[in-house]
Amino acid sequence: MSMTTGPIGARGTALVVATVLTSVSAGAFLVLWAALWLPVLLRGADTALFLWPLVVVLAVGPWCGSVAALVLAAVALGGRRAPTAATAVLLASALLVVVAPLALWFGAPTPLGV
Repeated sequence: MSMTTGPIGARGTALVVATVLTSVSAGAFLVLWAALWLPVLLRGADTALFLWPLVVVLAVGPWCGSVAALVLAAVALGGRRAPTAATAVLLASALLVVVAPLALWFGAPTPLGV
């Protein structure tokens, strides 16, 4: 059975894969952000940023996953103008592509105890 003759078709498969990629990427970015910035927020010490090089290297995978999800969601949207689930996944993955690197770079504005 080929992808185009399956029960959900190629666009449906692209949407499922894009949804999974977006979810996994968001979770990975959240874990990386927490590992990097929670010690800074809780203790107020910038010395906790020693994980920065490791987090940057590990963030490449989720960011590439977000870009792939963006492309797959655009394929799943397939020129439809009406808002669909593909539109939601497209917007979520686009938000991850833009906001996640900024959040990892800048963290949070002030420590919680200050």
